Amino acid sequence: MTEDLHGAESPEITLPLQDFGAYSLYRRDFSSATEFFSRAEAVNEKAFGEDNDKVAISLIYLASAYAVQQDYAKAEPYHLRATRIDVSLFGAESPGMNPVLSSQCDLYARWDKPEKAEPRCHQLLAALEKQFGPDSRVLLSTLAGEGKTLHELGRTEEAAKVTSVCKPFERPPDNRRETRQPSFRNDSAESSNRDQYCV
Repeated sequence: MTEDLHGAESPEITLPLQDFGAYSLYRRDFSSATEFFSRAEAVNEKAFGEDNDKVAISLIYLASAYAVQQDYAKAEPYHLRATRIDVSLFGAESPGMNPVLSSQCDLYARWDKPEKAEPRCHQLLAALEKQFGPDSRVLLSTLAGEGKTLHELGRTEEAAKVTSVCKPFERPPDNRRETRQPSFRNDSAESSNRDQYCV
């Protein structure tokens, strides 16, 4: 319907294409997901130019199609290109870098590449601290990821420092209900594994 209204090369169709791609991933139809995401990226690139943030977002979606299949080597180049675009647009320490950095941290954590995950987690943590302040619970997931990668790299003293920073985020002993804070990662199993470094 959107394509009929706006045309096959209109940027108006990129959001529906990405939605179809996400639904295809949910159904584990990886071929269709890759096709939808690839088409959305091509439409955005033609409409906005190859260095536009909308292209970077499309690239992250495309990378996700490979990451879900654990084909991390194919996912990585799309992440790296998205990073280059956002650095050129926003600067390395801008909050505009947060989505792509969060995605890269998750990619390298799943890929068991702590040497690549750690600098991205460190960069993301600095950006989040700048945006939300050092005492915000928004930092919790990234702190946990940073502690985990440092531990895996054998940098135990640095990991211990990160753990000590996590202490103020622990739940109060009376289990009072707290407002749920936004998370930059969605995988509950991965979150549970990382959170051991914040207790």
